Formats: sequence, structure tokens, C-alpha cells
Amino acid sequence: MKQQTQNQSKQYYFKNGNKKVSKKIADALEELSEDGKLTPIEVVDAARDITHPLHSYFEWDNSRAAELYRLAQARMLINQVEVILNVDGQETRFEKYVNVSLGEGARSYITIEKALSKEDYKKQIIATALAEAEYWQKKYLAYSELSPIFKSIKQTRNKLKGGKT
Repeated sequence: MKQQTQNQSKQYYFKNGNKKVSKKIADALEELSEDGKLTPIEVVDAARDITHPLHSYFEWDNSRAAELYRLAQARMLINQVEVILNVDGQETRFEKYVNVSLGEGARSYITIEKALSKEDYKKQIIATALAEAEYWQKKYLAYSELSPIFKSIKQTRNKLKGGKT
């Protein structure tokens, strides 16, 4: 991978979108990682100061933060449950619950069995899987050793979208 020179300005983006990370936020994180390492504890400790640029990225109302954390724990719990299903004569482990859109902004976890039985849910899961594969590809694009996998992702994307491989 080609290295940037010191005088080139870097641009940072948030994952899952094209929203740029502000220079203020990027600089604050860079300052905290002077030695090239950064821990969540260091970030939170710095952000406790109300004047710190990272302060607004955190929930400081402890009651609200506790409730949000419990919701995150519930999501983690739901995502940990697996079920063994017979697919093409082979027993395979799958996540028991998958997250889908119910329409009008509502989301819910449904069982894998329900997701497989309804075409709309199945299409959503396949679209999510493809998006995750493409995200993974972006993350590891610098590693040419993985190019056969990248090629398969592209072929699958084209096949699903009705294009050529």
C-alpha cells in the first residue's frame, strides 16, 4: 500500500457511510494516540472534560447510559444464540435470530426459520450479507493474497444484481 507523505492532508470517514469525521474529532483521536495506540478507556477519560471535542459523542446521563447499555447487552445476547439446521443434508450452525426491517422504520429480530420462509425477509438477509462482504472487502483490499475472495464477492454481487460475472 502506498504510504502518504507527512505533508499530505488525511481525510477520515465514519464506517457505514460517507460522512466525514470532522478534523476536530480526527485531531483529538490522533492526539490521544501519539504512540500509535489508542484504548477506549483513554478516549472516555479524555471525553469526560466538557470542553473536550469528543465529549458530545457520549451519553453522560448515567440513567440513560445504563438503559442504552442494557439494550446493547440484549442485542449481544440475541446475536449469541445459534441453532443447528439441516442444509443440503449437512447439519450447520446458524444465528437463531436475524435483524430485519418490518417497514416504516421499525426493525425486529426474527427467527432464521421465519427469515428463510418469507421472500421479503430472505432478500433483506441476502442484501445484508452482500453489504457485509463488500465492507469486509474494503477493509482488507490492501492484502492482495485475498484477491480470489474479492473476485468471488464481485461475481456474486453481479449474479444477484442480474449482471455479468
